[in-house]
Amino acid sequence: MYYDDLPIWSFLGKVEKEGKNDPSEYKYYLFKHLHFTIFYNKDRVIEITAQSDLNADVDLTEEKEVDVEFMYSVKWKKTEIPFEKRMEKYSQSSSLPHHLEIHWFSIKSGVIVLLLNGFFATILMRVLKNDFVKYAHDEESAEDQEETGWKYIHGDVFRYPKYKSLLAAAVGSGTQLCTLAIFIFMLALVGVFYPYNRGALLTALVVIYALTAGIAGYTAASFFCQLEGTNWVRNLLLTGALFCGPLFLTFCFLNTVANAYSATAALPFGTIAVIFLI
Repeated sequence: MYYDDLPIWSFLGKVEKEGKNDPSEYKYYLFKHLHFTIFYNKDRVIEITAQSDLNADVDLTEEKEVDVEFMYSVKWKKTEIPFEKRMEKYSQSSSLPHHLEIHWFSIKSGVIVLLLNGFFATILMRVLKNDFVKYAHDEESAEDQEETGWKYIHGDVFRYPKYKSLLAAAVGSGTQLCTLAIFIFMLALVGVFYPYNRGALLTALVVIYALTAGIAGYTAASFFCQLEGTNWVRNLLLTGALFCGPLFLTFCFLNTVANAYSATAALPFGTIAVIFLI
């Protein structure tokens, strides 16, 4: 819940487990009264808290429809905290409710990936070591032997790829996205993104992506010229459309579906046109 872009949290209900071992015997209650305390400075809201009334509850244990009349009360308090510093409380992770949880699935997946990479590296090193020993054992007769194993394709590293323009465009787009991620992490470290400001991240992504387009163009064109490419203008156009094209088509499809269902997440045509021009 948000009020004036300030997050609000409170308990919605409770579960009564005392003296009951069977989960089917638990009782579930819903709080129907919330008390809001709003701190203000002149005409600005600085802080807001919500507290549930534990005495005003409704029993929801039985599976039947229940008519609940929700109530709320508000208390206004004056504070001297300026409006510019009202988000300092929410910028600290300790101010928001969170639960310490160990993600065992992610840990196990990481360990499995490390083990597989270790096994693969061990096998590869053994194969290459045997090849090195085999070819270094008799250097004089090595020229007469037929090339096998990894030496059969050792000359392919000097061969140009078939789709040079697509490879250069992928390298340019990847460099741009990597630069974009670095800038986003730097802005997050200095505290630009607050938990309440839900649109700041999306705005920063669009603006920084537009500003780093030159990095993608320079990287793609430079790499394309190193591959002895000729049509560098086509390569620049491909670099610009390689990531934005599929993303824009997907966004248009989802936005059309949102408009069809009259969802609030749908963006108007004017906003889409501005983003496209950027």
